[in-house]
Amino acid sequence: MSYLSTKLSKLFDRLFSRELAYSKKLDQLFTNAVAFVVGFSFVFTLLGFPMSFIGQCLLVNLVTFRKVAGVFIVVFGLYTAGCFGFIPSLKRGGLAMF
Repeated sequence: MSYLSTKLSKLFDRLFSRELAYSKKLDQLFTNAVAFVVGFSFVFTLLGFPMSFIGQCLLVNLVTFRKVAGVFIVVFGLYTAGCFGFIPSLKRGGLAMF
């Protein structure tokens, strides 16, 4: 009986030590997952405040913003159609900045 009990105690010790190590890994995984979620929530909350402010400013000046955006759309459409061929810096490779 004593021989069997010593072997079983060693077996249980190894088994429970592996379980304990696995449990620590799961605890670390859970901690990392919670930190990841909290970090993303914090960052997107911080980014939401200025975006809300910018949205409110655009809402107040909506008429002006629509006119400026419309001018940009028309100008980019004309550029895409090739109507600005007379300006050499707007041609491909015409403006060597870099």
